[in-house]
Amino acid sequence: MTVDGLLKFVKSFHPDLDLEKAAALKSFMNLKGETKIGALSKGQQARLKLIVGLARQADFMLLDEPLAGIDPPSRAKILHALVGEFRQEGQTVVISTHEVKEAEPIFDHVVFLHQGRVVLEGDAETLRAETGRSMEELFGEVSV
Repeated sequence: MTVDGLLKFVKSFHPDLDLEKAAALKSFMNLKGETKIGALSKGQQARLKLIVGLARQADFMLLDEPLAGIDPPSRAKILHALVGEFRQEGQTVVISTHEVKEAEPIFDHVVFLHQGRVVLEGDAETLRAETGRSMEELFGEVSV
């Protein structure tokens, strides 16, 4: 199956998949539609998964470790695209990640969990101002 074949397949059971948005995301993620999925690197496969999720017209999106497999130089670019040009108006995006340093610039609200329990939660800007620490520093403190 090719990248475009997968997108058409997903559209067959998720009618809200926007193929125009998927095409823009493919270009942004440097993926070619005719490429066979089996020929994609781990990072390209991770990008394809993001394309499938981001091209849907969903009001709520939950992304679990969306940066896994993506090279560090590309992470910031992809994160900014997640909440910037490819996020639809009124869409809520929840990101579960251990890559706090890379994701920190896009946080509005954070919830830190340790062993399944909420140990810190609040508006990211307020927490930074009140503690004088970055989200990465707070994550390091509450996750031990």
